[in-house]
Amino acid sequence: MSPHLRPYLALLCIALSAFSVPAVLAGFSVSGRSLLVQASIVLVLGLSLLAYRRLRRAPAIQLGLEAALWSIGLSSTFNFPMHVILSHKAAYADQALARVDVTFGFDVATLVNFTSAHPWLNRASSLSYESLHLVSVIAILLPALALRRAWTSELLLALGLSIVASLLILTRLRAIGPWVGGHFPVSAAQAHCENALRALESGSRLAIDVSRSAPFIALPSWHVILAVLSAHTLGRFRGARIPALVWASLLGLSTLTSGWHYGVDVVSGLAVAGLALVASKRIHRYWATIDRLRRAPRFEPELDSVSAVHASLRNYSDADAG
Repeated sequence: MSPHLRPYLALLCIALSAFSVPAVLAGFSVSGRSLLVQASIVLVLGLSLLAYRRLRRAPAIQLGLEAALWSIGLSSTFNFPMHVILSHKAAYADQALARVDVTFGFDVATLVNFTSAHPWLNRASSLSYESLHLVSVIAILLPALALRRAWTSELLLALGLSIVASLLILTRLRAIGPWVGGHFPVSAAQAHCENALRALESGSRLAIDVSRSAPFIALPSWHVILAVLSAHTLGRFRGARIPALVWASLLGLSTLTSGWHYGVDVVSGLAVAGLALVASKRIHRYWATIDRLRRAPRFEPELDSVSAVHASLRNYSDADAG
C-alpha cells in the first residue's frame, strides 16, 4: 500500500470519529455491544499486524490485515457524521427523485411487483442484494493477499473519497425510499429504515451501531458504490473481469427490484464510484511520480563550468609547450 495514503486515511478516520462528540451531544447513544465487537476485532487485527511486522514475515498477510483495519475503521466511523447530518431537520426529496425516475423511464414499483410475483426471481434478487458484504470483503482481502499493493491502495482511497462525497450529498439531499406512498408492499427492513428516519425527523435519537453502516443514505446508492469498487478491483485479476461485471450489474439491478432505491440513486452511485476511482488512480500516479523523482540518482559535477574551462585551457597550454 502506498505510504502516502496512510496519513490521509488516518486523518479521515479521525475526522469521522470526531463527529461522535456532536452525535452524543445531540442525544445519540452508541450501541455498547457493537462498539465492543468492533474494538475486539480491531485489537486482534492490530496486534496480529504488529506481530507480523516485528517478525518481518508474510508481507501478504500484513497487507491483508492493514487493508482490513482501514476498511473497518472507515465503515465504522462513517456512521457518526451520517447521524449528525440527519439530526438536523430538512425536507425529504422522495417526490423529486420519483419525478426524475419517471422522466427517465424508471418505474421501480413495476419492477418490484413483477419480481415479487415470481418467487424464483424474488429469491435471486435477494441473493444478489445480500451478496455485497461477502464480495466486498473478498475485494478488500484478495488483492492484498496477492500482494497487489497498488490495487489495494487505490481501492481504499476510492472508498474514502466515496464516503466524503456521499456525506456532502447527504447534507443537501435526503430521501427515504421508493416505497414511500404505498406503491408496493414494504419489507420489514424497509419499514424499520423508514421508522428510524421518521423518528429522527421528529427529534428522537437512536443508538448508533458501529458494526454496520445504517441504511439511511438513498442517493447515492451505497450498494452500487461498493459493487462498482469491488467489481473493478476483482476484475483486474485475469479472467475475472466479465464475472465481476455481471455480478455488479445484477446487484445494481437488485437495488431496484428489491425496492430499496430509485433509479437516480443507482445512476448517482455509478457516478460517485466512477469519479472516486478516476481520482484515486490519478492521485496514485502523482504519488508514484514523486517517488520516482526522489529515487532518481543525482550527479554532482566535480568542477563547475568556469573551473572546467580553466582546466581545459591549462591542459591545452601544457600540450602546446610540450
